[in-house]
Amino acid sequence: MNDIARHVTSLELSKKLKELGLRQSSILYWCNIVDKVYFKLNEDGTIFEDESGSTLVERKTYRTVLGSSYAYNCEADQTWSAFLASELGEILPSFIEDMSLTCFMCSRGGWWIQYDNGHGEKDGSQIWDKSLSNSLAKMLIHLIENNLISDKWKKKWMI
Repeated sequence: MNDIARHVTSLELSKKLKELGLRQSSILYWCNIVDKVYFKLNEDGTIFEDESGSTLVERKTYRTVLGSSYAYNCEADQTWSAFLASELGEILPSFIEDMSLTCFMCSRGGWWIQYDNGHGEKDGSQIWDKSLSNSLAKMLIHLIENNLISDKWKKKWMI
């Protein structure tokens, strides 16, 4: 049986893409869900209640799961798009206009991605990862951080 996490971007790369402002629109999400809630207790071990009869939460612990943010009822700041390779393939620019570079991918023990003009000129990056989704995410991060994408692309895909 396939582990779905192998087919989506890692939690680390998903967080980075969100931090950079990529629209959070995917089929699956990494979600931090409340795992345990610790209530404030009285000295005798009973649950503390304030004057209005409300219990006070002392702290919460979370666990990260892969699934639907709606099914887990996650807060927006506790979710990150877990992009499939097919989703990132649609997002990643196929061409960098200013440099006349086209995206090339190659699978050899993992996934190599680079932008090349066909005459050996490159943008200086060559990305590799065992996972196609992670390779695409790393390249997208490289393009955003190095401002190699068009304003038209930014309007469509960035927040």
